[in-house]
Amino acid sequence: MDMGDIIDAPLTLFMTPMSDPKKPVIQQILDEWEQDAKWDPSDPGIAMSRIPIIHAKYLRYLREHKAHVRVIEQQLIRERRIRTDYYSGRLDQEQLKKYGLTPFKFVIKQEVRDYVESDESILTLNMKKANHEQIVELCESVMKELNNRTWQISGFMKWQQFCQGQG
Repeated sequence: MDMGDIIDAPLTLFMTPMSDPKKPVIQQILDEWEQDAKWDPSDPGIAMSRIPIIHAKYLRYLREHKAHVRVIEQQLIRERRIRTDYYSGRLDQEQLKKYGLTPFKFVIKQEVRDYVESDESILTLNMKKANHEQIVELCESVMKELNNRTWQISGFMKWQQFCQGQG
């Protein structure tokens, strides 16, 4: 693939489909970055031309997972409200049926927060949020590395010129 092909190639050509349901998404992205981070020192021009394409790929992942974090935050707010009402005994029969809950004995007011935060639905949402936040951090780290890549490749090229007596 020459430089013109890389510049004109659609982004999907460089995106590996996340098709292994057994492997966590963060591991799949790390595997992709392991491949994307490689460049051929014999042709630094191609490596430099791929930077914006790879940047766009990880920007897409970043935006997607930031959106997931925002959605889960909203779900947590709603779920905490429902669980607080549930553990406080404020849900009527209709609401209990709507949420698939059975009546819960009243608890001491100070214990409600502990019950809410240890509720399985809250714990599950918190874990999902944490997973997406890790992916966001990973993508931000990759993008910082890509922002530095131009300087790294440029420095490599200057070093090559110096070694060849041209600098």
